[in-house]
Amino acid sequence: MIDDGRSTYLFAKTLPDKKRCRGKNMITLRKRRLMMEALLIMVVYPLAVFILSFIGYVVTKKLFLFPIITFALFFLLALLVHGIEFFSWTAAFTVLSITAALLAKIIFS
Repeated sequence: MIDDGRSTYLFAKTLPDKKRCRGKNMITLRKRRLMMEALLIMVVYPLAVFILSFIGYVVTKKLFLFPIITFALFFLLALLVHGIEFFSWTAAFTVLSITAALLAKIIFS
């Protein structure tokens, strides 16, 4: 990434050096990163889990296939990307996946 003094480093896991980013700008970068993670966790991941589990049950007719895939995927995300705090979200997304599969079973049975 080219540093022109105005870049935002939205997707960087570590924040830039103190020389490049000082004071108020550093706080803004942290807030933006937290907002991006919050948007992923609160909106994007649940929608994706619900839609994929619903469609997955309709296609495969196996109730626990996509909840198991969901658990494995989010378990790896917790280990590799988000950290230990993400394990509670892993459980919540797995329950959401089971709920979506059950809803699809009720609708299409």
